[in-house]
Amino acid sequence: MRRMLSKGLLGFLWVALMAACVVTSVQAADNELVIQTWGGFIAAAEKAAFYDPFSEKTGIKVVLVPGAGDTLGKLASQVRSNNVEWDIIGSWTLPSIESCTEKGLLEKIDYSIVTRAKELAPGAAIEYGLGYDYNSFILAYNNKKFKGDNHPKSWADFWDVKKFPGPRAMSNWGTPEYNIFAALLADGVPPDKLVPIDYDRAFKKLDEIKPHVKVWYTSGDQIMQLFLEEDVVMAQTTDGRAKMAKSIGAPVDIVWDEGMLLLTYWAVVKGAPHKKAAMDFLNFYCSPEYQALYVNYCGYSLPNPDLLKFLAPNVKETIAIYPDNLKKQIDVDSTRITAWVAEHLDEINEKHTSWLTE
Repeated sequence: MRRMLSKGLLGFLWVALMAACVVTSVQAADNELVIQTWGGFIAAAEKAAFYDPFSEKTGIKVVLVPGAGDTLGKLASQVRSNNVEWDIIGSWTLPSIESCTEKGLLEKIDYSIVTRAKELAPGAAIEYGLGYDYNSFILAYNNKKFKGDNHPKSWADFWDVKKFPGPRAMSNWGTPEYNIFAALLADGVPPDKLVPIDYDRAFKKLDEIKPHVKVWYTSGDQIMQLFLEEDVVMAQTTDGRAKMAKSIGAPVDIVWDEGMLLLTYWAVVKGAPHKKAAMDFLNFYCSPEYQALYVNYCGYSLPNPDLLKFLAPNVKETIAIYPDNLKKQIDVDSTRITAWVAEHLDEINEKHTSWLTE
């Protein structure tokens, strides 16, 4: 019954979302705003917390285009062909934003319109991006399989298939650097030595775990379903997806230790058809009361510190930036790591794709 209910809930939310926000590749009318999103539960939470209230206040309809496949390639193709269909891209890592900036694919954020950005945490308001949310790439595990304190507590434990047997899941969803970082941490590399990446060491370690990775998931909803169906005993995933799976009945818990914390960003596409509406939306997004609503829906942390005033104590304690959780994680948004990854992003993607398809 739990599995049937969970599947039904996943399906219902997705159908409801698609019925309300028609997905289209056709350029929107003047009173529309086209946003590339990551779909599923995240898009449903975005819709409830931001898109619907924004539309009610402005009369601007938000049209969603789910990110799939080579989203960066699609963005570049639109800009270079002078046929831009999207206005905003959502939840992109800082290295991706910097790589897109270097390629001339983004507009500067107009802070004469996005005035509420001054309310956000340091680092959230940058020239070509506005803070979207904090992700932590963490280890999540089945708490029925590994009970009490007898559970994996580090990336080294994720690799220890003798002590913690069972199938794993890892991401094939556009962020291969975090698979590589997890492998290096499991192999004993200190957090401050993750870059420059030692590819030989990283892929040798990934070779060890590859036979035990049952699923290389390609969407957030897929990893949630894997937890619900108990198809894997542990996974490398983001904290929000694990918490959303838990909220609908999955037997899953999070390990904050060695979580890789980063801030993702909104960005406005170069030549966006509705640039003014895009900036208006980003200004609206800064509102702490709506950010708190989003946190309640999906568990990710957002960058306006005032949102904490709108959260219940038991919710605050579950988010990545709660002090007790924060101190256990690794800051992969440090200037040195971000700069190196941004410069080598294409190389990282190519090497990981080549390894995965061997």
